[in-house]
Amino acid sequence: MHREVSEDLFSLETPGVLAIRFQKRVRVRPSRIVAGAGKIGYTPPSKLATTEGFDASGGIFAGYEGDGRILVADEGKDITVMRMRNDESFGFAANAVLAVDDKATVDDISVGIPAGGLWHAVMVTGPTFVAYSSAGPVTPIAVTPDSPVFVRPGFVVGWTIGMLVEAKGAKLADTRLSFTGTGQVFIQSAAAEDWLKV
Repeated sequence: MHREVSEDLFSLETPGVLAIRFQKRVRVRPSRIVAGAGKIGYTPPSKLATTEGFDASGGIFAGYEGDGRILVADEGKDITVMRMRNDESFGFAANAVLAVDDKATVDDISVGIPAGGLWHAVMVTGPTFVAYSSAGPVTPIAVTPDSPVFVRPGFVVGWTIGMLVEAKGAKLADTRLSFTGTGQVFIQSAAAEDWLKV
C-alpha cells in the first residue's frame, strides 16, 4: 500500500487532510467532507450505480464535480493516496476508504460475522486513485499458505485480493478475521469502532 499523490486531483494538505480539486467527477464519502469552496455539483447516492461504491454505513458514495475543491478528513487519522493500475484490485475495510476517482469500480465484499452482522469491506479495482485513512502508518503482515493470519476486524485497513477471508469466533468480542493464501494484510495501530454492519 504505497503513497502516491495525484497532483491534479488528490493532494495532501497535511497528513490528515485531503484536498480534492475537481477536473472530473469524484466519489467521496459525504460524512468525511469537512469543507468546500467553489461551484460544486452533487450526485446523490441513489443516482449512482451499485458498483460505484459503498460507504461504511452501507450507503453508496456520493458523486461530486464542478469548479472548486473540497477538503476531506477522518477524525485526525493519517490519509494515504494510492495509485492502482489497470485491472489491479485491492481489498479495504469500507470505513477506511474516503474517495476514489471516477474510473474505479467498487464492489461490496462484506464478510458475515458468526455472532451476527457483517464486517463491511469493499474491493476497489483500477485504474484509479484511492484515498484511505488509517490510525498511523499501516503495518504489513505476510500471509503464506502454511501461515494464515488472524486479525481483529477493527484493525484491518486493507489486503491483497486473492486470499480467502473468513470471520471466526462465536461471540462478537471474540471475532477474528482469518486470511488464508498468499499475500499481505495491512493493519493500523488503533481499532476502528464502526467496522460492524448490522
